[in-house]
Amino acid sequence: MMKPVITALLLACAAMLASTAEAQTAAASDSTSASTPASRKAVKKGTKKATPAKEEDEPEPDIAGTTVFEYQCELGAKLTVYQNNDDAEHVALKWGKRVHRLARIPTTTGADRFENKHYGLVWIAIPAKGILLDSKTGHQLANDCHTPEQRAEAAETAQKAALAEKAAEAADKAATAAQKAAAAADKAAEAAQKAADAAQKAVPTGQGSGK
Repeated sequence: MMKPVITALLLACAAMLASTAEAQTAAASDSTSASTPASRKAVKKGTKKATPAKEEDEPEPDIAGTTVFEYQCELGAKLTVYQNNDDAEHVALKWGKRVHRLARIPTTTGADRFENKHYGLVWIAIPAKGILLDSKTGHQLANDCHTPEQRAEAAETAQKAALAEKAAEAADKAATAAQKAAAAADKAAEAAQKAADAAQKAVPTGQGSGK
């Protein structure tokens, strides 16, 4: 009689334990599910990129007392270079509505190269002309730039070259004419010699002896 009672009690205890374990498992599952979104939100918040600070514009250089060079470039572009005689390492360059300060960059070609890395401007000048580049895009901003003095010098050089070419052509023509004249003189001398020989042959033998 006791065994069935004990068995029933054991089964009841087992059922209660199983129910308790199931409840704990469900609670743990709910706790995990509830904590998951929070951790995801934290990860997203941690990976948010910071907004980069906006670059500030450089202050424009002081151009008072500088020597001014106005350049007229290809396709109607214009720029102005301001040079301080006491500072050979920098120039100021006006492109558009803004004046920029450029620093000298050493070269091995003899050209003057100045650059503003903030804006990417590169000015290259040789005695005959200048060119403005954009180092950030790799494009030419202004090409074949000349000052009025450079244009006048180029025109004078071209005029002298044209005159020299004409003089050379005239000298060639004169030399050709002299060669033709010399050839004609040779032919005339040859003809005269032939005439003299013919006249000599035409004189009778003994004529002019006085007998």
